[in-house]
Amino acid sequence: MSGTTYTLVSLPNEQQPPDQVFGKLKGSAVKTYADIFKVEVPALQVGTLDSLMQLSDDLVRIDMLVENMVRKIEKQYMEVAGEASETLKVAGVSPGQYVRMFEWDYSKFAVRQRLPALVALIQGSVGKIEEEHRNLSMVFAEKNQAMQALKRKKGNNLATVELSEVLSSEQLRGVMMVDTENLVTLAVAMGKPQEKDWLEGYESIGSEIASLGSPDWSNPSVAYSLGTQDGQFGPGFSSRGVVKGSPVVPGSTQKVLEEGEQVLYTVTVLRGQYQAGFHDGEQFQAGMSTDYVAEFKRKCKEKRFTARDFIFNPERTGENQRVEEQLKTEVQQLHAGMIRWCRAHFGEAFSAWMHVKLVKSYVESVMRYGLPVDFSAFVLATKKGQEAKVKEALSALYAHVSQLSSGPITAGGGEDDGDKDDDDTAYVSDKFSIVAAK
Repeated sequence: MSGTTYTLVSLPNEQQPPDQVFGKLKGSAVKTYADIFKVEVPALQVGTLDSLMQLSDDLVRIDMLVENMVRKIEKQYMEVAGEASETLKVAGVSPGQYVRMFEWDYSKFAVRQRLPALVALIQGSVGKIEEEHRNLSMVFAEKNQAMQALKRKKGNNLATVELSEVLSSEQLRGVMMVDTENLVTLAVAMGKPQEKDWLEGYESIGSEIASLGSPDWSNPSVAYSLGTQDGQFGPGFSSRGVVKGSPVVPGSTQKVLEEGEQVLYTVTVLRGQYQAGFHDGEQFQAGMSTDYVAEFKRKCKEKRFTARDFIFNPERTGENQRVEEQLKTEVQQLHAGMIRWCRAHFGEAFSAWMHVKLVKSYVESVMRYGLPVDFSAFVLATKKGQEAKVKEALSALYAHVSQLSSGPITAGGGEDDGDKDDDDTAYVSDKFSIVAAK
């Protein structure tokens, strides 16, 4: 059925029995280009002409809304089930077969009610499906987004990944870990090309960060200030930290992990120093704490190393993995549930769509052919590329009908404006396609 175009047509009986109209159609050139299937027209409540005109406009909109729901389910099903998935069914058969053998569902859509109420009933059934789909799709999307976010977070980027996720207590056995008032061990991530530079130069990184001592008081040029008031309280006293150096503890780096093109080292550094206040003449300069760690991280970044706090909680080891496994299970369950939901509700939505189309065709036929109701409906399954020939054959068969009405009206609604190919027919027609058909 792939490539087949379907058209629901309504043709005047012209006081002939419906079977005779069917025979006339099958004996025409239409049969050469399309398969013809008779559709039983239910005895719907007509109402007034004004109500029919209003309903005709509403049905065009409702037809589009219901079809949109059908397409949403088709699209969702193809996304979750894949191209090789089983064909969606309607009442246990393919959509194409359902259209060819379509019958009004009297148990679900009773016809002993006014047309607006009947249409509202059909639309309401689809509205419930749409709400379910929206809620299910939202949950499905949220879980998938959470899964992707977790994968990005994990990412195996040693510069950002939680160390508890890539390291184990076993790997850290024998690694010097210091966390005291004066010393702290940091993690340093780098690419393999930078590893040699790190090993050769890590002890000198930030060589001007730490204050390591006073001037050489044995030097005569500075020794004169010892014991003087200026030396105790003035500029000479403040220069006691003039000797600078790197805060790195020599020989403290250790390699803890190599993953792909990245490596992770540890290094121990001085946390910082408190510099006491002093008098500078009449002014007192308050003491202050100096943070070596932040400055050391900045210096590492300049050299393409990423120094970070070494935070490792053995109790959280594999926590993200557990969360990921839980999310994966939930996504798989939702995936299977979405497939089942699409299979269960596609048929309901598609059936509602065909019922809307038949009501629309009925209303347009009454407006075109008048009362009493005397027309027959057929589904034409047109072979690929033969649509124009079918239209030509039907137009020739019912050319005289256009002279009986004020103007050609199609199931699309409205008087003929001459702009659309389907608007110049002498009969009521509604062309549609079935994406889910295989």
